[in-house]
Amino acid sequence: MADGNANAGMTGVENGKDSAGAFAMMSPMMNGAMPLMQYWMASNMELFRLAATRATRDAEAMSEFMRCQSPEQFTSVCARVASEAAEDYTDSMRRLMTIGTGDAAGA
Repeated sequence: MADGNANAGMTGVENGKDSAGAFAMMSPMMNGAMPLMQYWMASNMELFRLAATRATRDAEAMSEFMRCQSPEQFTSVCARVASEAAEDYTDSMRRLMTIGTGDAAGA
């Protein structure tokens, strides 16, 4: 730079003079980002919980299906497994709705 000032072309934010102002502008965004991140993390944890639960129960169901020795027994196992799966999905959707409405303590 001709005048010897290395910061002559920089704005106040770039050279640190207005860093407090820049952080003040970011504060509302950060305040909004934290609840969003908490929602995202809680909902993903619930989805992972559901996936793990269903994987375990599906493996157990496959073992039961393999042990069935009659069509009646197979039908009975199918009905029970379908009912349990419906309950798991319903419970998970209830939890996700609770998380989505901001009542994470109820989830």
